[in-house]
Amino acid sequence: MSNPNTTISIVSVAVANAGTVNLTYSTGTNAPANNNGNVKEQDGQGAAQVTYTSAVAGWTVCGYTVSGAVPSDMTITTAGNSVLIVDRATATTQEQLNFCLQVKNAQGQVYTSTDPTVVNEPPK
Repeated sequence: MSNPNTTISIVSVAVANAGTVNLTYSTGTNAPANNNGNVKEQDGQGAAQVTYTSAVAGWTVCGYTVSGAVPSDMTITTAGNSVLIVDRATATTQEQLNFCLQVKNAQGQVYTSTDPTVVNEPPK
């Protein structure tokens, strides 16, 4: 992640069908996060944390689903209204974390985002 820490907010939630939602994101507090929620790490950067949180009234971030393996030097957890990704920056190969965020509405229904989010990490 090109800057030590970044926070990306969900700025809109649109229900796609019975169990999925389409999410739109802020550009984050530090570049290079963009409005699709993806974060690409740049070479030569140290440990970092990326936080995904909801800024939409009535919606909270409550979890995630991961596709594939979590990179060996990354962790992904939930805390309150956020998903936290911590990169210890020790990987020696190109890896990426592919995941979908889960959000809950005010009625307690959980939805999974339709677009997988990617956090890349290059070789060190």
